[in-house]
Amino acid sequence: GGALGNTAAAFMAKEMGLPVQRLICGVNQNDITHRTISKGEFHRHECMFKTLSDAINIQVPYNMERIFYYLTGEDRLLVKSWMEQMDCTSQLTLPEAWHQKMQQIFASARIDDDAMCEAMKRSVAEFGYLPCPHTAVALGAHFATPADVPRVIFATASPCKFQSSVTTALGQETWKNYEDSSNFPPSARSLFSKEETEPERFSARDTLNNSQDAWELRLR
Repeated sequence: GGALGNTAAAFMAKEMGLPVQRLICGVNQNDITHRTISKGEFHRHECMFKTLSDAINIQVPYNMERIFYYLTGEDRLLVKSWMEQMDCTSQLTLPEAWHQKMQQIFASARIDDDAMCEAMKRSVAEFGYLPCPHTAVALGAHFATPADVPRVIFATASPCKFQSSVTTALGQETWKNYEDSSNFPPSARSLFSKEETEPERFSARDTLNNSQDAWELRLR
């Protein structure tokens, strides 16, 4: 889901010879990727939905252009025309032949917040693994689609970064147990004892380059 960085990387690896049958994309309610794969409709939605998997709240995934490039056998002129149409109209409907080819390689599932929470609970119950909400979307896609071969799921981040979403899915007690466990990253736990730094206001300089130089100097 999201900007499709993992999906594009996996597709490139498949093109280079990695023995992968299909690539399955899990997305949340911001489901342009699912609509592209299932219907051939790369159409920007008029609004973005707030979700518990907010890092993949994306209306137009920029890596889709890379996927189209390799899908078409690196036909840059065709992909250029597609993306120009998307830029002008916010809609690209794939020609049927290309849509069929995409479906031979990709599958997808739309996982809303309720399904994401259920996938997180199931992961903990069945595998003893607490995923972040975005990995839980991928797990939800796995649970929602038939599997006749072993699968590999891309985990995207540590759940320690998403206290609110994990607590919503599993409850405050589960979060507290995780926070107190050896599975909680020491680097994250060390932040609890640090003092918060006061926010610092930075005033822009006369040019962008001068602003960047001054900001870099202050950071260093």
